[in-house]
Amino acid sequence: SDVPGKGNAKTGYGLGGSVEYFVKEQFSLGASLVYNSFDDKDSSNTKNRLLVYGLVGKYIFNPGSEVETYLKVGIGLVKFTIEKPDSTFSFDTKTSFSGGLGFMYKLTPNLRLIGEALFNQAVLENAEYSIGGVEQTALGYNLQHFGIWAGISFFLNVKKKEPERIN
Repeated sequence: SDVPGKGNAKTGYGLGGSVEYFVKEQFSLGASLVYNSFDDKDSSNTKNRLLVYGLVGKYIFNPGSEVETYLKVGIGLVKFTIEKPDSTFSFDTKTSFSGGLGFMYKLTPNLRLIGEALFNQAVLENAEYSIGGVEQTALGYNLQHFGIWAGISFFLNVKKKEPERIN
């Protein structure tokens, strides 16, 4: 098979974002979109690419603190593609799961610096690709990777607490 095997992905990069709504002060739900690209260990001309879109949830352990820590989980759909100079293997869309820990450092009432460490599992073992409409061999493995993310979060409609009155 011309499809690279399990364990061939090297360190790569990712870009992503989410839109979340705080259901309660310490719990948010939202939608996310993430793109990952990994080089291949065996061939500098091969790229492994993932496009993941889905739902995320965040539970903040210490809401209102200057540095808030949280648990983040996600479930979504993943499209996996392997690109070589002479061919591209685009696999069926399958399920993806993620989970990990993060922090938000309060820069202003509406702006946070974030950092996350997330484990990602793309359930691709039975994902197939086709050439000229003919289904080919399934991928044969699930793709797992660990990601470290940094970024900025912007909050809309931050409620300001009224100062306490001293009588």
